[in-house]
Amino acid sequence: DSTPPSPGVHKICVMPFTTVGASLASVHVADTVVVVASCSHAAGEDSPCVSPMCDDLESESCQLVTAQWCATHPSDQICSRTTLFFRRVVGAPQQLVFQQHGLTPSAAAMLVPSYCDCGHLCETRAGNTASVFSSMYNVFSREMVVHFVAQTVADFKLCVAVSGGVVAEEYTMHIANVKVEASPQSCSQLHGLVNNPCSAEVCEDKDSDECQAIASAFCASSDSDWGC
Repeated sequence: DSTPPSPGVHKICVMPFTTVGASLASVHVADTVVVVASCSHAAGEDSPCVSPMCDDLESESCQLVTAQWCATHPSDQICSRTTLFFRRVVGAPQQLVFQQHGLTPSAAAMLVPSYCDCGHLCETRAGNTASVFSSMYNVFSREMVVHFVAQTVADFKLCVAVSGGVVAEEYTMHIANVKVEASPQSCSQLHGLVNNPCSAEVCEDKDSDECQAIASAFCASSDSDWGC
């Protein structure tokens, strides 16, 4: 049991043996997604709170409506505490397109692992990287376009340097969380052993609690399956 933290993707970590100290909770066993239960933006004809695109607050269409609203209504105080959320797939070129207020033509973006903070130098774990190969901002349309490739299934933060940047400390604006997932076709490639979760009917929705339970049980007894 726990009190829900801030909205976004959070890791559940456990200690492999009984001890004291959060720093020793070194085994990452699951992710939990905390969602916003209701819309808090200011009222308005184009507000996300009245848009049919935001019936599902986590949908990409709602993220884009929210980004457009905040880009054109920067006085809405909720916007300063709003972080967009996107899902993309691993190992292939990906694109993010959204509107954002207050950037310059030289604005640049980078992706850092979710355990890092925007604007701070952070040592990434081996393989836990995503490479941004272009980012462009149009001051007239307030539209930012980011192209990237993620080398691993993981959660990332999209950090932006308002006037461009060379070092991590210049990328101070945390605009979005990006969840990089395996493509639908890659499950059987990840799990080489038989009786893996890929063919389970409940794993047609791989994010369901039922599928997570099956995957957890499979990996607990299948140490040799590198996909675990």
